[in-house]
Amino acid sequence: MYTKYWKLTDNPFKNTPDTNVFYFSAQHENALTKMFYTLLENRGAMLLTGECGCGKTLISRLFYQELRARRDKYHVVHIDNPNLTHIELLNEILFQLGSKNIGQQDKGKLLQLINQKLSRYYNNNEKVVVIVDEVQNIQSKSSLEELRLLLNHHRNNDYMLTLFLIGQPEFNDIVHKFPQLDQRISLRFHLKPFSLNDSVKFVDYKIRKAGGDLGSIFQASAIKEIFEASRGIPRIINNLCDTALLTAYNLKKEKIDKDLIRQVLKDQHIIKL
Repeated sequence: MYTKYWKLTDNPFKNTPDTNVFYFSAQHENALTKMFYTLLENRGAMLLTGECGCGKTLISRLFYQELRARRDKYHVVHIDNPNLTHIELLNEILFQLGSKNIGQQDKGKLLQLINQKLSRYYNNNEKVVVIVDEVQNIQSKSSLEELRLLLNHHRNNDYMLTLFLIGQPEFNDIVHKFPQLDQRISLRFHLKPFSLNDSVKFVDYKIRKAGGDLGSIFQASAIKEIFEASRGIPRIINNLCDTALLTAYNLKKEKIDKDLIRQVLKDQHIIKL
């Protein structure tokens, strides 16, 4: 709607996760590197945490896309709604591994079928990766137990699958109460909100990807105002920038300054801390 006014080729601040316009901060790169290290060095399990809007989902999607591009080598199970019973969880894993023997209610039979799948892939030098997103939503202790038991599948001192747990920081409190799983997590990484410097780079990257120039649209004081109001959380920065571009377009502003951002914050009922 406002792209032509700001001489942009596209909306730079779309509200849906898009790996094609993902700004890779140093910590995002570090998180992805640790995920590949966990997989390639056969470390068993990794936990990735971060506040809402800090990029966990995009990191997970990038990792998933990389592995899906190598379907001859990797078999990926991606569970984005883990609030399942332990039987539902095991059936979902089997389903995503291509098994036709789903719908089983017998836990022993399900584990036997999973072991058969893992053994077949291992013998073919293929790896199984299980990614569980939003792990803080797991309500069942038995589901946590099944995730732990997945790591019991070994062959020649190798894990037969690699487990990635991704969620909000409160999952740390949950898993610490379940040491059987907690102690199996070999690597942990926490995504923090952006610094002011990264916030500026984030907005600049988004604007440039849409064919624009940051300095022609935002004053430096406006970006600082956005950073302070957002507390450095990328999703909030994104939303505030989008609303600022629309508001300035409606007001026929030539440039976005801190006063306009303050008006946006007021309109959005956002209080700076």
